[in-house]
Amino acid sequence: MLKRVRRSIIALLPESARQTMSGAPTDPSSQLSNDRRAVPSASAHGALSNIDILDAIFVYFDYAPFHGIEETPNKVAQHLSRNYKVDVTRTKTLAHLVRVCKAFSEPALRVLWRQLHDVFPLLRLLPSLYQVQENVPSGRRYGPISLDIYHLPDEVPQSEYDRLLQYAPYVRRLYALSPATTPFRRAEITEEGWVSVIRALGDQPLLPNLGTLHWLMERPAEELPQITTLLSPSIKILKLFCHVDLEQEQRLAEVQEAWKPYLQRLIEALPQRVPELIDLGFYTEDLDTRLVLEPLSLNHPPSLRTLSLSNSPQCTSIAFDPPGLLPLTRFATIQSLTLTLSLADLVVDGRTPEIRLDNLTELRIPYHPGHSCALNAIASSSLRELEVSGLQCFIPSTFQNICASWVRSFPQLESISCWLASEHVERVASRWPISTLLQPLLALPRMRKVWIAFTSWLPIKVTDHDVTTFAQAWTSIEQLHLAAAAFDLTCYQTGLPSLVALATHCPHLSDLLMVQLVIREDDIANLPPEPPNPLHALRAVKVNYGMQPATYRLVRDMIFPNLDQKLDARDWLYRD
Repeated sequence: MLKRVRRSIIALLPESARQTMSGAPTDPSSQLSNDRRAVPSASAHGALSNIDILDAIFVYFDYAPFHGIEETPNKVAQHLSRNYKVDVTRTKTLAHLVRVCKAFSEPALRVLWRQLHDVFPLLRLLPSLYQVQENVPSGRRYGPISLDIYHLPDEVPQSEYDRLLQYAPYVRRLYALSPATTPFRRAEITEEGWVSVIRALGDQPLLPNLGTLHWLMERPAEELPQITTLLSPSIKILKLFCHVDLEQEQRLAEVQEAWKPYLQRLIEALPQRVPELIDLGFYTEDLDTRLVLEPLSLNHPPSLRTLSLSNSPQCTSIAFDPPGLLPLTRFATIQSLTLTLSLADLVVDGRTPEIRLDNLTELRIPYHPGHSCALNAIASSSLRELEVSGLQCFIPSTFQNICASWVRSFPQLESISCWLASEHVERVASRWPISTLLQPLLALPRMRKVWIAFTSWLPIKVTDHDVTTFAQAWTSIEQLHLAAAAFDLTCYQTGLPSLVALATHCPHLSDLLMVQLVIREDDIANLPPEPPNPLHALRAVKVNYGMQPATYRLVRDMIFPNLDQKLDARDWLYRD
């Protein structure tokens, strides 16, 4: 897409501007002055003089791979690495556009500087910055890397900072993450250099229009002033990843005590520095998340709506006890909560403590083997969406009890995503129907989205009866995904009766995923003469293990008349 847009822009330009865009050498005598180039020439397309059209064109060079992903630090770092070549192409193209003419300069600069992978490119705008060391080996940040070290003098002319502050307002997103996962060359400014920048800025933020900040913190004493300088009142999304690189002679308790005062100072600055913060994430890795949860519960911006707390699942030495979760009750404004924590037994005096969060509408939480789940303690009368992953399910009656507890804790539940796992990879003698496992959830008539993932070695089977039961209980269902990684397809024998039941009882169903479709002659003979609902909204039937064209035509003609799919020739599956 970027290459096609780039070619289209070049085709509309006059010859001299084409040479600039292509990067080819140009004859200085043929270069137009800046004043003359500010006005589009007669040979240039008239549309290129319209600033709104230029903005619409250049927005295609924004960093599209981030659109629609969950922006956790690990996922963003992966995208930076995987899409590095795309990012280089878009950056070079935007840089060429800036130099073509004044009409292009402003809209291209807005997109070019909108997203940064590091704050250092902005600091390089200061001419006084000079390199003091090159290719310095460093064992930090997930392995040895090479850094170029730069320094900034104590006295820097104000004119240089004026130049920096001219470009700083363009930056809207900053993802300062692990260099080990980003292939571009790394550079850092000395701590003394940062002091010089902070002194020149005073109490003003470096990036006044920053909206999203992701930061990998490894040296809290050095990095706290840097983060504070970047905390702009315009920030809506803040994700902080705390990485601890333990030396052999260090103990975790000592490291946590060293981090504690800096984390508290950072949290204390949040209400004043980022008063409009909406989404906050702390990823504490091997640190105890209570270092963050306790002070944050007492001192968070009232605008906060989304909170994510995570530590390493393998770090069992810092498992939460029941009092550790009680500060969650102080987050009265939280609507979306993600907890990825190691949790100790939540039973206190023979009972499980209840943590009521009645403003909560979304909850994402994993189960960890050997630990209880915070879901056993959290309750919300307004929860609509529940996402649970890693639930160890090899005792069916236990899972039934878990579903029953969800119904009690979240009576308004409308959406559930559940990934069932098992440590036992072996065949089972008998299986439970999935509708029996989920039977308590059938009491929730407002259910709109159900996504259940599991594998064949779990004692689960899916039949027409199960899907029919779901269709009759969840008449408001819009999305139904039964996503199984099947090693034994005989466990999943759904066919045309399942589809007929969904077409009859679920008029709002628009997204359906089945494991397989088994077409039986008797079922074809028993199909109704006309589709049960001629106006049904379903446009796609996705089947994990394929659907032949004849089957697709049968389903479209007799059950879901508004299907709109094309055959994917790569694997012979019908897709959206």
